[in-house]
Amino acid sequence: LGGSSAQSPLNTGTFGSKAVDFTSGNYISPEEDNDEGAPQTFSDEGPWLICELKTEGLININKKTVLKNISAKTNTFYALSSIQEDKNNLITLGNFDNVEIDITPLPSKAKNKADKKDKQLYPCHALTVILEEKPILEKFLYEGRKQLSKSSIQKAMMSKLKDPFSESKLLADMDKIKAAYAENGFLNAQITYTFEINKEKNIAIVTLKINEGQKTRVKAVNVEGLKEIPLKKFIKKLKNRPGKVYKVQNMPVDNYKATTYARNEGYYEFKIENYEPVFSDDYSEVTLNYTVQEGTKAYFGETTVIGNTVLTEKEIDKSIFYSKGKLYNQQQFDGTVRALQEGYANKGYLRAEVVPQKNLDEATNTLNINFQVQQNNIVYVDHIDITGEGDTPKYIFAREIPFKEGSIFNYSKVQRGQNKLMNLGFLTDAQIDITPTNDINKVDVGYNIVEGRPGMFTAGVAMSSLDGLYGDISISHMNLFHRAQHLTARAMFGKRILDYTVSWYTPWVYDQPVGFGIDAFDTRRYRSYMDTYSAYTEKRRGFRLNV
Repeated sequence: LGGSSAQSPLNTGTFGSKAVDFTSGNYISPEEDNDEGAPQTFSDEGPWLICELKTEGLININKKTVLKNISAKTNTFYALSSIQEDKNNLITLGNFDNVEIDITPLPSKAKNKADKKDKQLYPCHALTVILEEKPILEKFLYEGRKQLSKSSIQKAMMSKLKDPFSESKLLADMDKIKAAYAENGFLNAQITYTFEINKEKNIAIVTLKINEGQKTRVKAVNVEGLKEIPLKKFIKKLKNRPGKVYKVQNMPVDNYKATTYARNEGYYEFKIENYEPVFSDDYSEVTLNYTVQEGTKAYFGETTVIGNTVLTEKEIDKSIFYSKGKLYNQQQFDGTVRALQEGYANKGYLRAEVVPQKNLDEATNTLNINFQVQQNNIVYVDHIDITGEGDTPKYIFAREIPFKEGSIFNYSKVQRGQNKLMNLGFLTDAQIDITPTNDINKVDVGYNIVEGRPGMFTAGVAMSSLDGLYGDISISHMNLFHRAQHLTARAMFGKRILDYTVSWYTPWVYDQPVGFGIDAFDTRRYRSYMDTYSAYTEKRRGFRLNV
């Protein structure tokens, strides 16, 4: 604070070496500081009437950014407790190393504009925010970069241009850049940095020193544990295979593809027990060593469902994607489990548990599957919510949902609602969100939508035997007036054709899901007759109503 006070008379104080009468706002000499009869109005601990707002120390940050993040306003009172709050707010922005607030008196008076009824004049004060800016990250320089683009490197980093410079962030970025190189096959890349601070401009320039090394290629793939599965077919499923650039991010994908391939070939117990890459000294080559458990090759046998009282026999048969006697296939098996689960969810049993048990008949190598079902209670829809909408009213989307709050949960209807939202034509995404509630028998159903650009412009050239070569231009708006109405203007023009069409369509009429549209058209075609190329002109003008 800009001073301290000595309060022998309660209505006076000192700022620096000058005494001030807090009632009049005027500076007084020591011999005048004895008027004990005047009423006390303020002390040097606030509140203060702020008449001027100033900043000191700003170089790159805009003054408006600072003033917008403090509570002090001109010609309003400012409390002592607000000082620390405002300092914290400014520090939280991340642009400053240090913030101080100084309040000094001014030899003037003003009214408190926050209270229009208050006509009294109060002593004025100037509030100065004294700041120490962090340097701004102005530029990246590169040494040794050849294989990875600048944009790829900067995308991997937390440090961004025009952000406050942070060496701790930059240090963490070294690992992120190294990981980006590893994803592109450079496993031995080394990255260091230096930086310079221009104190006059308060900017930082960072130099990234990169030793990329060479790409690592797969020399060989060894698989221990294979008996009947052909090694060549196993390796063919891998992205990291001999001759290819080794990429660490391909490892989980390769494991999944290899496992799925083996299980789709009947080896229902197949699993990869161990995976170990062995690198050469200079990381130019890698040998991949797999240890697998192949298991028995099996065929589908009998299927039973225990605990079911909801699905009919026909519905169960429709949900089973595999056939008795056929080779075991993991994708068909997984699809069956999902279909049974959805079958129960479509009848309200969202929390039904379907647990498969596989029993191998070793004599015939047939796999008998028993689905243990625990149906649990029926689940109801508690609330339906739609989030992410822009200017379009929420009811435009809500009316597309084919179920109501309080109804029995039906997963197929939830999916149908998602499809109907996407069919509006101007959404880029509609994600389903099913959320439990405090009531175990109820769930909230939400749709997280993303509105895209409703306008569309297309142009093209076409040719037909009847109309010859012609151009086609179309302009459409799929969300007219933010009401999901469609408006399209189309023109086709050529040597033998000239068509204009304007179409309007609404999917709802008087809150009923009845589509209604109007097409207005003006067409002109030049028709041939016998040996005459353009013997006559066919004109049509009118409109069509579509329901």
